Order: sequence, then C-alpha cells, then structure tokens
Amino acid sequence: MEMNFSSNFTASECFWLGRNLYVAGDLKYAAEWLIQARIRLAEERKESNEEFIGQITDVQILEQLSITMF
Repeated sequence: MEMNFSSNFTASECFWLGRNLYVAGDLKYAAEWLIQARIRLAEERKESNEEFIGQITDVQILEQLSITMF
C-alpha cells in the first residue's frame, strides 16, 4: 500500500508521527513516516540554506529509524 503524504507536514511532524506509530507497535508505517521525515528535512534545509531547521535533527531521525527497523 502506497501512502500519500501531505505536503503540509514538516519534518518534525513526520518524525513525531513515526515515533508515535512506533510506540503503538505499527513498525511498517512508523518506518515510512521516519523516512519521509528525512526527505522533508533535506528539502527544508535546501529551501532555507540553514543546517538546523525546526526541532528535529537528522541524527534523531536516524536513531529512531534504526530502532524501528531493528
């Protein structure tokens, strides 16, 4: 099943959605949202030319993603 992601979600929102899905035990969709968070974070960085965007970092996303996929 292919998910349609809202273009209105920020990287932080995708991360928190993925994290909450992980806590709820829905690992497949948690991983998909965490991957989307990385994509959005890269897009947000490109648009703003800043390294730090919002409240989430790439390291935090990768840490959660590794736990989710383990």
